[in-house]
Amino acid sequence: MTMHRAEDGIQTWIFQGNPKRYANLRMLGSQPGELWNLRQYASEVRVGDRVYIWIAGEAAGIYAVGTVLTSPEVMVDSPLGIRQWTDPREGQRMFPRVEVRFDRVMLDRPLLKQYLQTDPILRDLTILRMPRATNYPLTEPQAAAIEEWLADDPLYSGD
Repeated sequence: MTMHRAEDGIQTWIFQGNPKRYANLRMLGSQPGELWNLRQYASEVRVGDRVYIWIAGEAAGIYAVGTVLTSPEVMVDSPLGIRQWTDPREGQRMFPRVEVRFDRVMLDRPLLKQYLQTDPILRDLTILRMPRATNYPLTEPQAAAIEEWLADDPLYSGD
């Protein structure tokens, strides 16, 4: 996918977590943010970028909206993050990581994959076609469509 930053310089991403490997839902529900692995696009992610946190599995979908707070840096996971891994050795591996602040957490009502698959713009999301990666850039129309889904529901928009 060719990546194009928006006019404001912000790129929007989906960062995927796998609950079989990491306690993503517990982390989202208890912490204001955490380090996130950049297995793809490490040189492209920047401070201020917008992130949708996608949790894989049977109820796959967007569970949080966040903001990148730090530049990518090769490091081990945070001490708290290491404890969330099913195999803590995964958290001790050196990977490019960024800190993501969780601006909006939607554990009780995630924006599920089944809904996104019905949207004419979102049904072609790369994560739906190739779900094995960790980091996915979104196009501006895709980011706008997700925002529309979130804004249309009072639970998501905070109204």
